[in-house]
Amino acid sequence: MAEPPRLLHVHGSFSLGGKEARAVRLMNLWGGRARHSIVSAAPHLISARDAIDPVMPVDFPDPPPLAGKPNLSRFRAIAEFLSGYDLILSYNWGAMD
Repeated sequence: MAEPPRLLHVHGSFSLGGKEARAVRLMNLWGGRARHSIVSAAPHLISARDAIDPVMPVDFPDPPPLAGKPNLSRFRAIAEFLSGYDLILSYNWGAMD
């Protein structure tokens, strides 16, 4: 059996609000058919994790810094981190800072 697709959800923050609630609802609907990873540019703001079904295959990896001054080494580290996922979803501008 093939491994489920690895989805990366990139948020500016993952505090429970509209976009986070929608993302959590979709994750819960997918069930075990996908493996979800969630990163937040503000890693201390992840209260929406409490709404994720506890049986869901989800993790919170430690990515390279997603916010900060642009530089080539940071962008290379981000690109290498992203290469391990089948689909990358970003939510609002905070995820792109």
